[in-house]
Amino acid sequence: MTPIDIRASVLTLQPTSTGLREISRVLHLSRNTVRGILREPQGVQTLPTR
Repeated sequence: MTPIDIRASVLTLQPTSTGLREISRVLHLSRNTVRGILREPQGVQTLPTR
């Protein structure tokens, strides 16, 4: 999955009352990654840094 797809998936699962841990488990992401995506302003698209 691309970062844009991951972000869209997290934002799709969040309003369905899915918890942070469940989202991270389903998408195989760390909870900190999911938390960071949910805390970002909706219009901002940041590129991953290396």
